Amino acid sequence: MERRQLECFLAVVEAGSFHAAAARLFVTQSAVSQALRALETEIGEPLLLRPAGGRGAQLRLSAAGHVLLPIARDILRRFAEGRQAVAELSGLL
Repeated sequence: MERRQLECFLAVVEAGSFHAAAARLFVTQSAVSQALRALETEIGEPLLLRPAGGRGAQLRLSAAGHVLLPIARDILRRFAEGRQAVAELSGLL
């Protein structure tokens, strides 16, 4: 499980689509799809229920996605806290 994969997962959930998540992250839609696919493969469960309707249809979290979502948010928050703590330390030296 990598930070970037969690960022992509969270962006898709918050933005509601792969396209909007890619725009938010300044990457291609295929990069977001690949990151999420790799995360799902590693976990062994789908995180999102992809609608059969294709474009414009609403993405939904799977049971595994519901479990991972708060954990992913916490992990990414802790990454940011770590970066901030080191930046503050560097400013003090």
